[in-house]
Amino acid sequence: AETPGPVRRPLHNIPAPLTMLLGRERELGWLREVLLDPAVRLITLVGPGGAGKPRLAQAVGAEVATAFSHGAYFVSLASVSAETGVVTALLDSLQVTGPRQFQPFEQLQEFLRDRELLLVLDNFEHMLGQVILLQQLLPTAPQVKLLVTSRARLHLTAEHAIGIEGLPVP
Repeated sequence: AETPGPVRRPLHNIPAPLTMLLGRERELGWLREVLLDPAVRLITLVGPGGAGKPRLAQAVGAEVATAFSHGAYFVSLASVSAETGVVTALLDSLQVTGPRQFQPFEQLQEFLRDRELLLVLDNFEHMLGQVILLQQLLPTAPQVKLLVTSRARLHLTAEHAIGIEGLPVP
């Protein structure tokens, strides 16, 4: 009998779409290009609720996942409370396990330090009080890119904010 090879983890945890992405070809192409630009580390898709920010972020994240040696990870912050925090949600989504020898944020920094990946953070608007975490994370994880969806800008120096509006109705 042939021995199966090692089980490879998928290069992303981005949810499979239930529908086709329609009418966003231009944004998808431009966003793909920006995400692959080495000079860009933080992109925020900013727009009103219902504009399709998560769906666009998921589509482009799945498309570019293979461009990052450690893939792309989707982190939904919709049900995260300020007490639970962004850091815990990130650790859970990244499946960081092992003894917690550091504080959670230090453990996250250590885990990401040498990894090349894309983090897609969805619904950041109610976590704006924790935006400092993103600012502190970027310099310690030089090969990590952040794609954030929010109803409001993050107002960070590294931020490239992209306005997303709803699709026109014929």
